[in-house]
Amino acid sequence: MCNADIELLIACHPTCPPKIYRRWKPWRRKATHGFTLIELLVVIAILGILAAAVMVAINPGKRLAQARDSQRKSELGVLARTLQGYYVDKFAYPNPDPPGSDFMADSTEGPDWIPNLRPDYLKNIPKDPKQAGVFVYLAGLFKTIFLETFQNIPTDVAAQSGTFPTVMATNTSQEAGETTNHTVLLPFGGVTAGDLLVVYFALARKETITWPVGWTQFFNGASGQIGNELVRLAGAWRKADGSEGLSIIVTSQSGTPRRSAHQSYRISGAADPASLPPQASGLLGGTSTTPNPLSLSPTGGTKDYLWLPVAAAIDAPTFTTSPTSYTDLIAVISGSGIDHVSVGSARRELSADTEDPSTFTISSSKRWAAVTVAVYPAEPSPPPPSEEPSPSVEPSPSAEPSPTSSNFRYLYKIEDPGFQSFTLWAMLEDLDDSQIYNKPGAKCPRVPPLPEFNFCIGL
Repeated sequence: MCNADIELLIACHPTCPPKIYRRWKPWRRKATHGFTLIELLVVIAILGILAAAVMVAINPGKRLAQARDSQRKSELGVLARTLQGYYVDKFAYPNPDPPGSDFMADSTEGPDWIPNLRPDYLKNIPKDPKQAGVFVYLAGLFKTIFLETFQNIPTDVAAQSGTFPTVMATNTSQEAGETTNHTVLLPFGGVTAGDLLVVYFALARKETITWPVGWTQFFNGASGQIGNELVRLAGAWRKADGSEGLSIIVTSQSGTPRRSAHQSYRISGAADPASLPPQASGLLGGTSTTPNPLSLSPTGGTKDYLWLPVAAAIDAPTFTTSPTSYTDLIAVISGSGIDHVSVGSARRELSADTEDPSTFTISSSKRWAAVTVAVYPAEPSPPPPSEEPSPSVEPSPSAEPSPTSSNFRYLYKIEDPGFQSFTLWAMLEDLDDSQIYNKPGAKCPRVPPLPEFNFCIGL
């Protein structure tokens, strides 16, 4: 048999299946286990194009600049309101020495770069975010902003070290004459959006009171009457939005004018009052020299609370001491004599689930009312993700050279020899901002004293 015959189909043998060749192998389908390299490269290329489009649309460099600019505007607003408070007391703005000089906050200046404001009017005077060492970065496709502080962050900036709420500023006021419209001064230096505002209000006698729109009353009571002696004590809070101004009007029952005394607190690092408002104990009243706030067990359990007990007394005694372990006694009297009222409060940072302050002391035995108040701490911010690096950002193209960090500073300038007007200057990074001095919508179109400045607030 020749080789050709061997290759022939064997169809004659009964035990052989048909169509069997010597070199024939059955066809088998090749299994696949995933994408090919080409397919993966195509997907990666598409994702890269989409990521580039998202980065261009978000423009993270500009968003960072706008965030810092917003802080600059807020801080200059705080400084302007603080200077107004100084003017109310001194009838002039802080005087340069020598006259005509400018005060500038830069890396070489200390905390008192505007003279005479610390500590009576402002706990710390802010500096430009870049001078203060505040760095903001975006993570997770720039959906969440985390704030890191490396050095000397101003205490008026919302991010605070520590876990306890912090009293940033206070104020007192009074109505010495009988009225139904009571002007309550808000804390020195104005308010910062996001801060918690707390006001204590005491009224001689028992008339009801009404708070302005946007304020939430969280306690209100009157100490029982002996003869004609009675005092009403109330408290209200508000989450600041920056529009509050310098004062509010609290009204008492129409047709019955009364005298009043008031205190206000600005607190940073507090919980959002919409979900965790300040909490007050019941009101306790008595007649003695030792007003005694009741014990308070906040519903939140053990936390780093700021405790702010308060007491009020009729006929204007003087508050002389605060409860044991409490500091910063604040006292105000509407006037001397019958039917005037006094208010005293103090503070303590204490991590506990219950607090029972000891007594205040007043100069003479009078009818009083007292309450214990707890301010909840803010919930800690989540840490930034560590497993993913922050995306690198190319700087936005600009026709002008980028300013150095030394250009970013604030300036306080007296505008007349009598110290009756001033201008505060800063440098905004977003040159498209409508409030830059030479833009049509600028509220302060004054000419900058130096080329580096482009935004101002002036009075």
